[in-house]
Amino acid sequence: MERIYEGMFLIDVGLANDWSRAEAVIQRIIDRAEAQLLFCQKWDERRLAYEIAGRRRGVYVLTYFKAPAENIGTIERDVQLSENILRVLVLQKNQLTEAEISQMGEEAKAPVEQPASVAPAVQAQDSKPATAEVSEVVKQDALPEDLPDLPDPQLTEQLPDQAAAGEPQATEDGTQQSQQDAAEELQD
Repeated sequence: MERIYEGMFLIDVGLANDWSRAEAVIQRIIDRAEAQLLFCQKWDERRLAYEIAGRRRGVYVLTYFKAPAENIGTIERDVQLSENILRVLVLQKNQLTEAEISQMGEEAKAPVEQPASVAPAVQAQDSKPATAEVSEVVKQDALPEDLPDLPDPQLTEQLPDQAAAGEPQATEDGTQQSQQDAAEELQD
């Protein structure tokens, strides 16, 4: 039974410079496994975390293909024997349909355009100095007048003689006692 797989190939930078040759090498490996290549796209060149086969950089290539489950081992073996392909990771993708994969291919071929609403904002930012932007933001973020005034902290402190009856008050030694207890002590 054929299933859809995602294959992430890590190829040598020298091979990636000639994309038609790189695509042909990947196609040959897929064909040897009796699989059908549905999508192949060059991703990005990256510095590798550690050397692989004496190379410090590699290019990632994303592929989707249809293959029998028993032939995935053939792909992995062919990659190990290849001098141009450093690694491969193959994952089964049951949730993707062939129509979705072909749509991804069409989106990859379409030119990337900036939306019209983004372009003027980018141009406006480039024309103003940074200090002007900051001052405009500060003006815009000023407090609106409809916010209630905050109470003055000096007026909200309660003096011992203004405290509500029964509420504990701090004494000189740091302990708390209610106003009633303080009055009783004064009478004694």
